[in-house]
Amino acid sequence: KSFVMEFPGNTEKRNIFLKEIRIAVIKFTGEKMTLDALIHEIVKNIYDHAQGKGSLTITQKDDSFEFEIRDNGLEFYNFDLCKNNSTRIGNKVNYGVGLNMILDLATALKIELKINTSKGFCYSGVYTLTKE
Repeated sequence: KSFVMEFPGNTEKRNIFLKEIRIAVIKFTGEKMTLDALIHEIVKNIYDHAQGKGSLTITQKDDSFEFEIRDNGLEFYNFDLCKNNSTRIGNKVNYGVGLNMILDLATALKIELKINTSKGFCYSGVYTLTKE
């Protein structure tokens, strides 16, 4: 089964944007405080860089979730430069703290996160459910 959510960029308040997405992800995955924590950090990035314009796709396959989260940005970003700076670079705001949080969460969840910044930000990966 798959879940697709488009972000039209019309939610003016960041906290409402993040809450709506978190509720939808938890409802689909049933995985509170795991994959939704990573997605929460990524969509903060989308709200800040692309005014909340982008999309999220999650596909469940047996005991894993494949996901892709992208913003509708049109320009190239140097991810390492962004990640290592949390201050302004020229006239652009940089969100290094958030990008490092994304990488830290992905590592903690054992997700090999693929990041493409050739046209905005696009994150993809596979989260495997842990067996208890």
